[in-house]
Amino acid sequence: MNRPHDPTIVWLGESPATDPLLVGDKVATLSRLAHFCQMPPGFCLITAVGNRVAADRSNATFLPLLDLVRTAYQLLAQRCGVAEPAVAVRPSLVDPEQLAASPVGPLKAALNVQGIQAVMAAVQRCWGAARRASVMGEMAVLVQQMAPAETAAVVFSANPLTGNRDEVVIHANWGLGASIVGGAVTPDIYIVSKASPAVFSVQVADKERMTVAGPQGAHEVAVPDILRHRLALVERQIAGLAQLTVRVEVELGHPVEIECACHGETLYLLRCRPIVLLAGQQHLLK
Repeated sequence: MNRPHDPTIVWLGESPATDPLLVGDKVATLSRLAHFCQMPPGFCLITAVGNRVAADRSNATFLPLLDLVRTAYQLLAQRCGVAEPAVAVRPSLVDPEQLAASPVGPLKAALNVQGIQAVMAAVQRCWGAARRASVMGEMAVLVQQMAPAETAAVVFSANPLTGNRDEVVIHANWGLGASIVGGAVTPDIYIVSKASPAVFSVQVADKERMTVAGPQGAHEVAVPDILRHRLALVERQIAGLAQLTVRVEVELGHPVEIECACHGETLYLLRCRPIVLLAGQQHLLK
């Protein structure tokens, strides 16, 4: 597939996109895992783009960058096989802990963005939020096709409450993962043994709310009554998530927390970050 002839845009999963200084920690980690994980295609505006925008806010700098986004989005459409793919526009920081002391708070993803004008506006908002947080030159921007998601899961390769590294803990809810990550719902919780992918603990939650994609982006809706007390995952999905999380932990060499979108038996990896602390244990990453 042809790609923009400009080094300020790299594609998820390709070699340049494994450098965290170039694409931020989030994109670099996903790209390292792309050879064995299913993930939606996407392109990344590298950290140097933020430097250019911060240094010169005039149209002389900004408009050519938007032209690059337009070209890359058109190429993404070709790869996805649709004229205007719905995408998530996500920030990717070189140092994810950099926002800890910032009054701005987390930089949020824009979900279910569709059409070039909306994509370019979301990229601009991402840069604007980065400028307010004073991380402009330390942040890349990922534009990635939305994964089809019947259910979402956040999975830990070690039990974050007990510190047990022989267990995988899965949190799951209907719809997109924002409801779990943002704490808007109490999810189902599954505890799985690493020794054999057998589920030995299940907590079925009263899942009142879920996040869904709509024309204006992602929003919360009530979970249909028929689904509120029904398990969000079936046995094959539970086993697949546990096996994927263990493989990611082995690949990266430390306990991990991952976010996945589940569509039938297909599991899409959307995010991966290290578990830095476990209950009763010392700092895991030195």
